[in-house]
Amino acid sequence: MAQTIANLKFKKLNNLATQPSRERDSDAGIDLYSAVRIKIPSGGREAIPTGYAVAIPEGYYGQIEER
Repeated sequence: MAQTIANLKFKKLNNLATQPSRERDSDAGIDLYSAVRIKIPSGGREAIPTGYAVAIPEGYYGQIEER
C-alpha cells in the first residue's frame, strides 16, 4: 500500500525500511532514512538504499540533500 506525503506517493520495498516523514506540515522537505547501516569515509560517496520507491508527479523533481 502506498503512503502519500505532499503529493508524493511512497511505496515500501523493504520490511526494515523506516517510513519517510516530515516533522511539521509546513516543512519544505521530507526526511528519508537509510535502510542499511553503513559508514562512508570522509570525502566518500555512496548510494544508500531507503527501502522506498517514490512517484514524483509530472512537473516536479526530486533532490536529496545532506543534513
